[in-house]
Amino acid sequence: MTTQKSRAQLQEELRSQGYAWDILSNWQPKVDLYWHVDQRNQDGDTVKPRGALVKNMPGNPDSLARYSRRGLLAFPPTDTCRCKGCREARVETPETLAPAVSVEPLPEHKVVGDGLCACGFKSEAPKRPSRKNAVYRHIRTTAQTAGAAA
Repeated sequence: MTTQKSRAQLQEELRSQGYAWDILSNWQPKVDLYWHVDQRNQDGDTVKPRGALVKNMPGNPDSLARYSRRGLLAFPPTDTCRCKGCREARVETPETLAPAVSVEPLPEHKVVGDGLCACGFKSEAPKRPSRKNAVYRHIRTTAQTAGAAA
């Protein structure tokens, strides 16, 4: 049973998605819906493109609210559409994306002797020596600490 409060919340949600004011009073039993986002599979391939038509979907307000959260709306996507999927599609054009930042790799650290690394830090062995790619921990030596304070 739908209470007045839940009916008002549902109407507000549908109105924010672009539906008409009286959708709860005059809904159709079956409607055609359009994807406003690209539907992708696990590999990232587009299965259904944005704008694809899905026929004979339930037209009751509860279903329309659920489908609208997934990107299925009763009107086709346009350049002036204000739904979340269309706004994100306009933003994610390749021209607007920032170029990738190049990061230089860290230099290799080699233990010289007495637990000192070639860079001057004291190094400790990993807690689990069975790990091949374990990172050695570097600790400031007292000489470096005194030099930094001076």
